[in-house]
Amino acid sequence: MFRDFARIKEYLPRYRLSIALGMLAIPLSRGLDLLIPWVIGRGIDELERGELTWSLRTYFLLIVGLALGKGVFKFAMRWFLVTASRRFEEDFRNDLYRHILTLPGSWYQSMRSGDLMSRLAWDVEAVRMFVGPGVMYLTETLFMVPAVIVLAAYDLGLALLLLVP
Repeated sequence: MFRDFARIKEYLPRYRLSIALGMLAIPLSRGLDLLIPWVIGRGIDELERGELTWSLRTYFLLIVGLALGKGVFKFAMRWFLVTASRRFEEDFRNDLYRHILTLPGSWYQSMRSGDLMSRLAWDVEAVRMFVGPGVMYLTETLFMVPAVIVLAAYDLGLALLLLVP
């Protein structure tokens, strides 16, 4: 298994910048995502006490601004990582095609055409899904685990509800 991953690793330096920018956008997006409920909670707490630090309009604009910022970083994360995985797929598929052209005719007689087409289409797509969206969602989840742990220390019931989705 790790030998197969070593083959994939050869392609990753080509997309270093896109991957780095996409991975940088993940904590920024998740950080803004976590700030929104904090701002709402702070506003509600201050409203209950009757001593608002900012006006309700300011709280509203702050929440909208955080949501827009989160959306921008989430878009950037997906744009950079999915684009890198599509370029990876194209390069990988082209190299695979060039390799297949060098194989002797006897190899084609021993290989069923359906198996060959399946490997060229679905297996390459599965590798792309691992390199792009798979890594993206895994990393995004790993950034949320510490937040859930902190929330569990604060309110265990709410943390358990967050784990449902």
